[in-house]
Amino acid sequence: MITNEKKEKEESPDYEKYKQMILAFLRLEKSITKIKFAKLLYFADFAWFYNNLKSMSGMQYRKIQQYGPIADSYFRIVDEMYDQGEIRINHIKDGATLISSTRSGDMMYLHKIAKAEFALIKKIEKKWKDEKTSEIVDFTRKQLPFLLAHENEIVSYDVFGQEDPDKIF
Repeated sequence: MITNEKKEKEESPDYEKYKQMILAFLRLEKSITKIKFAKLLYFADFAWFYNNLKSMSGMQYRKIQQYGPIADSYFRIVDEMYDQGEIRINHIKDGATLISSTRSGDMMYLHKIAKAEFALIKKIEKKWKDEKTSEIVDFTRKQLPFLLAHENEIVSYDVFGQEDPDKIF
């Protein structure tokens, strides 16, 4: 009984941590397109799972053919953060949406992000910083969790453990 309770707790999404992951990425990259941002967050969760057998935030990601895997709550959380003044959302001429942070200064507000997690976030951001959104979406569409899921189905963290280490992010 205790094991089941512990497992349920570990698998439940940590929305506050997910918000802090968003702010951590924005600390490194001042503005980013909304879809590319969703991919970076996916990489952080799945790469953390690959190395630690648990995701960073516990979020579930759904296969969306057009965009690749997207966290179920991503758009709602981004909208909430905008409404609360934590991020800015700007629409640019080609239809893309840019997200940027309204915060600056120390990292006290990232208290749920461990140093090792922030190091992974930095590594992901550095690798994809200069890449186009379409390139990152194409990359995620070639990963096992996406390939093995049906449209609009939750992509499996467990399958990601079988991914080629060079294709993690």
